[in-house]
Amino acid sequence: MSGQIVYPGRPPGTQVETRDGVAMTHFDGYGHLSQVDFVMANGTPLPGAADTVTGFHINETGTYTVYADCAGRAEIALQTPIGPAKISLMLVLGHGGRTLHTVVSHLAPPDGSLALPYIQSDAEKLGVVTTNFWHPGGSR
Repeated sequence: MSGQIVYPGRPPGTQVETRDGVAMTHFDGYGHLSQVDFVMANGTPLPGAADTVTGFHINETGTYTVYADCAGRAEIALQTPIGPAKISLMLVLGHGGRTLHTVVSHLAPPDGSLALPYIQSDAEKLGVVTTNFWHPGGSR
């Protein structure tokens, strides 16, 4: 997989607060990703390192794997004001790599607390479609 994927992300609210956000993730075609996002919690932007022009959170990086059947997984490292956090995703590609569906399989908050999120997203690819997917054993 390579190119930009846009998430209209609308994570359902948790028991404590309502969150809504958007993200743009760049997949390099070799198992690495970078992401920017903007998330609101109860009407307030989440704190974190942000671009001074766009206001989107920056410095979010991770890894991903897409298998031959178009299922896969990803991990995203986030820097928050109180420390690092990690999100693990299970994913499925559709429409020849033009759409991506994810669900958070594990969330490790910076405070070490147990998080039981229900977060899913559906995304569509920006730009030209390629078939440079990363999977164990190399790209195809």
